[in-house]
Amino acid sequence: MEKVITLDLIMPSLIEAIENGREFKFTPNGNSMYPVFKDGKNEVVLTKAENLKIGDIPLCRKPNGSYV
Repeated sequence: MEKVITLDLIMPSLIEAIENGREFKFTPNGNSMYPVFKDGKNEVVLTKAENLKIGDIPLCRKPNGSYV
C-alpha cells in the first residue's frame, strides 16, 4: 500500500529542493487534472519556473493557501 501525502505536508521540502536547483518528483492522486494526469498513473516533476512555455503546467499557491 502506497502512502498518500498531502501537498501541505511536503511543501517545505518541495520549496527547499526547488530553490536549491533540484527536481521534486511525485505521483499525483485524484482526477482534477484528468485527462492530463490520471489518478496514480503519471509522474510529475516540479522544477523552478524560469521560462514557462506552452505545455508547462505551473503550480501556484493562491492567497487563501490552496494550490492551483
